[in-house]
Amino acid sequence: MAQTEEWLQNLKEKIVDEKDATNFDDIIKCYQNGLLRAGYLMAWLMLIESLKRKVIELEANGVKAAKVELAKIQQIENALQSNDEVIRKAALACDLISSEEAQVLDLLWKKRCIMSHPYMPEVKESDFRYMVENLVEITLGRELMWSQTMIDEYFETLKNSTFIIPDTLAEKKEAADKVLALIPEKNYPHFWKTVFFEFSTALENSTKKHHMMLRVLAMRFVEKDDVAITDSKYSLTTQIKRYCSVCWGIFYLRK
Repeated sequence: MAQTEEWLQNLKEKIVDEKDATNFDDIIKCYQNGLLRAGYLMAWLMLIESLKRKVIELEANGVKAAKVELAKIQQIENALQSNDEVIRKAALACDLISSEEAQVLDLLWKKRCIMSHPYMPEVKESDFRYMVENLVEITLGRELMWSQTMIDEYFETLKNSTFIIPDTLAEKKEAADKVLALIPEKNYPHFWKTVFFEFSTALENSTKKHHMMLRVLAMRFVEKDDVAITDSKYSLTTQIKRYCSVCWGIFYLRK
């Protein structure tokens, strides 16, 4: 018992959101009191709701796939039907999970359907452990991050829907910081090259509002503490030589 409780505490430490970590205590209590069925079902609910929240957050940040998938989720919910399977498919469509993880979720969901009936056999500890481990591994232990496709969609949305761009400089900086928080480090080079390209094409073909937002995105990225903009993977020296006017616009024309 003590070893498993330690194992559960170690899992809890991996959880990103403080509220999720607090709710995870209920799962621990279920185990401590031998309520494996209740703990399993609670873990499933936390898993599926966590994925749903991430789809909602992506939709709020202009991700097209999330908008489509959230509409499907809401349609099912408005019909008072179970949304578990729809959320699983939405998570896959929004790159929140891999195809392998989608298969794991399908298995967990089928077991959840069986275990929700009190007349079924007792839940095994191995089933409980597998459920809880995947709860943390697949969603609670992960920051919400954008794929390269989502980054591209964001810039396309900025270009075509300038009404979503904040008006004041302070609001633009706040919006930029929220976007940058969603970019995983492995996609930093892609983000930088994209914002650089978009800025270069926006010099003559965009509204002032769009142009300014791109400048703010570029500057906030450069100012990030964990980004060494001189790193060769950003090709800054090469870009300055080839696109002097673009660099001038980004780094010096800061009104």
